[in-house]
Amino acid sequence: MIEKIKKIIPKNKIEMLCFFFIGYILFVRIIYLFSKSIDLGGMEFSFIYQQQFIDKHNVLYLNPDNFPFYISFYPPLYPYLMKVLLAFFNINVYTDISNALILGRLLSLTSLFFVIYFILKIIRFISVNISHKYLLCLIFILLLPEHFYTFRPDSLKVLCFIIFLFFMLQYNFGEQTKRNLIFATCAAIIGIYTKHDIIIYIAIFFGVQFIMSKKIKDIIPFLIILLATAGLFVYVYLLKGNLILKNLFFYNIQYGNDAKLSILLILINIVRLFPLLLLSIINTKSKNVMIQFIAWYAILLFFTSSILLLRSGANLNYTYEVVIVMIINAGIYIQQKNFSYYKTTIAYVFLLLLMCNKISYKLVHFGEDIDKWKAQYSAQQFSSKAIANIIKNDVVFFPEGKQLVFNGKLNTIFGYDLHLERFTSLYLNTSIKSRILNNQSTAEYDKLFTNGFVKYIVIEDNKNSLEQINTYYPLYYFQEKQHQYLIYTFKDK
Repeated sequence: MIEKIKKIIPKNKIEMLCFFFIGYILFVRIIYLFSKSIDLGGMEFSFIYQQQFIDKHNVLYLNPDNFPFYISFYPPLYPYLMKVLLAFFNINVYTDISNALILGRLLSLTSLFFVIYFILKIIRFISVNISHKYLLCLIFILLLPEHFYTFRPDSLKVLCFIIFLFFMLQYNFGEQTKRNLIFATCAAIIGIYTKHDIIIYIAIFFGVQFIMSKKIKDIIPFLIILLATAGLFVYVYLLKGNLILKNLFFYNIQYGNDAKLSILLILINIVRLFPLLLLSIINTKSKNVMIQFIAWYAILLFFTSSILLLRSGANLNYTYEVVIVMIINAGIYIQQKNFSYYKTTIAYVFLLLLMCNKISYKLVHFGEDIDKWKAQYSAQQFSSKAIANIIKNDVVFFPEGKQLVFNGKLNTIFGYDLHLERFTSLYLNTSIKSRILNNQSTAEYDKLFTNGFVKYIVIEDNKNSLEQINTYYPLYYFQEKQHQYLIYTFKDK
């Protein structure tokens, strides 16, 4: 027990500083975790509405080309896991939204500790020992986008990825036991059914392995994963037809007309990961085959994540996997070399803090946000009752999207991705257009706003919302104001 405690204690001043800094960051994160915010990042509120949707319709996948035009972008594992957990803890997803969010955030935070645990285990497996572990953990935490800590499937997918990576490395470079292969395969399949983009990073893993070894047997585990995953997809397809495919793939393949935002995001990613990329490049020169492998894997993931950032609405949550593998490379480099670049490292940490301006702001001003969100949450709960009394059973549209979670039982129309630029101009204050969705369903969707099918539109009382109602919904006239919301009703000229 004493020996384990000794291993936890930081060994030098830099490690001690990193240890306390990590503690403070996690303290602030936990404060936010229990806040009344309905969107700490990554459209968190939409995942609450997904739970409400499952409860209301008793199904996750409907035809996204028909009313209510709801699209579920993700595989079924995470929403149904949360459905079970919400029921277990007796949390009403309509009236107890705050506790539902807290539950999902706690699950994400728990995943963080397991991810860090497996990162350190992989470094120890490759390098036997590990030094400067708190410095590595601090850099890793600073590189994680806010999506990771929210009510989203990202953290669970990342946990599956690191478990897959650990056991697959054990299988390829350690003991080729059935246990290692089974654990790696199960983690990969669970990860794919949590957030299916993980299959790209798994495929690259086996691609690098095959290129380096030139042995067919090295891609057999990947074929097993593909067959097992395909079998489950076929089973769901036979039950639900092509609805799951249309939800998961057709509406997910979107690329924006304006490349400026994507290029900016790629440049930000290059700057923040460049020091780690250099260490990965250096590691490719190692005589150790396993170190070479993990280095080339990191480099290929870096370029892959940059390509994925071109997707409409993409964010740095597409870089989880490359961050993990680059941190492993950094840990290997530090252990192999006589590391003494403390000034450079401190400068890098400050650079990450400057780039993560949201984190830096929250570390100092978190109390202001907490009070503001608490007041907003109470106001939205109060407003939703008044709105429900007016709307009743008629069809209603909420252009901003956030009000959905407080009005989950209403007869709502969605279709946000059919006019992505309208939604993003309200949510992100930036118009992001999509190239793929100029199809027949868009025209059918628009008809519902000209023939009276959608009777009400509820917007926030702000300039952007008022501009949209005047531009895109000319047949809707102001009826009344309920607190911070304006209610418009359809009137055919």
